[in-house]
Amino acid sequence: MMVDTAPPPSPATQPAGLSLGRHLTPIFVIRVRGADIRLHAGQSCTVGRDPECDIVFTDSRVSWRHAVVRFTPAGWVFQDAGSANGTFLGSSRVDSFQVSSDCLFRLGHPQDGPVVLCFVIPPEPGGMDVPAPRAAGPSADRHTVTVRRAPVRVLRIGRALDNDLVLADPGVSRYHAELRNPGGGTYEITDLQSHNGIFVNGERRSSATVTERDIIGIGRAKFRIVGDELRELVHGERVSTATGTERNVIGIGRAAFRAVGDRAGTWLRTKAPARPPLLPIGLATATSVTALVALVAIGLWLRQPLLIPPLAASMALIAAASALPLAQPRNVIAGQLVSALVGFAALAAGGPGIWTAAIAGGLALGAMLLLRVAHSPAAATAVIVGATAPPAARFLGLLAAATVILVAFGVLGARIEGKKYPVYWW
Repeated sequence: MMVDTAPPPSPATQPAGLSLGRHLTPIFVIRVRGADIRLHAGQSCTVGRDPECDIVFTDSRVSWRHAVVRFTPAGWVFQDAGSANGTFLGSSRVDSFQVSSDCLFRLGHPQDGPVVLCFVIPPEPGGMDVPAPRAAGPSADRHTVTVRRAPVRVLRIGRALDNDLVLADPGVSRYHAELRNPGGGTYEITDLQSHNGIFVNGERRSSATVTERDIIGIGRAKFRIVGDELRELVHGERVSTATGTERNVIGIGRAAFRAVGDRAGTWLRTKAPARPPLLPIGLATATSVTALVALVAIGLWLRQPLLIPPLAASMALIAAASALPLAQPRNVIAGQLVSALVGFAALAAGGPGIWTAAIAGGLALGAMLLLRVAHSPAAATAVIVGATAPPAARFLGLLAAATVILVAFGVLGARIEGKKYPVYWW
């Protein structure tokens, strides 16, 4: 999951140095995994998988543009943006909800979808809450995302979410460096045995004393100390800050996509989610190999072929993308059987051959969508039936048995890995 905040609303209509009219307006707070994002009247916040969103999730159940928070004359509203899997408050799916007290929304699934906690802070007595930014001059500054207080004298930097400063950069180690404040206006930066190291003024160092004159390089990001702030620089501009008393998330969401993409070159830009950790990759691979080998072994024992190419694709979905609707038991089992039946129907109408196989593969998709059992690998099963004309009863029986075996291995692998599968059975 990635979190960032939107830039402040334009101050063009206000005189320089004056408040932006946040009088007697409640502050809206969005909390995602401990990170607080505060919105004032006139601001909005988008939520989704799109890196351009203000709050970015990588969960496949979250739509590209899933939801938006905005201020209306009636108050703050959390609104679903036409997502595929919905936004839930408790067990109820909501399209739009006015937030006046603590609300816990889930995205994509009512039980285990990503959590977004929202609440409203009343305005401070006296009619004004937080001083507004000044209008003088353009700025690339962004609001700070505060996670929790950190010790004044130590700031730990890395890719893991429990760091004081989180950098969403694959070139940054989980625990990359520590910045210490011994006092006297100087700081000490120390490499925590990271893979790619830290750089001070372009020179790799294991530790160094740094001042406001020095540029610190960590991964693709460059920082300098200004007063009691650590500022990230993008082409000489300030993007984000981390004070010595706040834990912040920097380099993620919209700011990171610009900062990392601009430096690495447009050919490196990607909207793909980050690579999973090595342990889940190993477990998914082992689950897939074991399940497919089991199909071969059972087929040899029965003297009937159980493994066909579409089943390997089905197992890949079950093992590697178990949260997707395509990977749920309903879709795997029913999708394969529906596609096989479509293949046999096409076979009866046109006889075996490549033309029949092509038509069967296309019709299978429509049938699966119509019956809400979409499973992309199953379209290839219809192609196999149309091209090879296998015995119907035996093929359907073996196909049903094979898909049940794959789902069983998927459940077993998920239990070992500690994740939830299936998300739903039917």
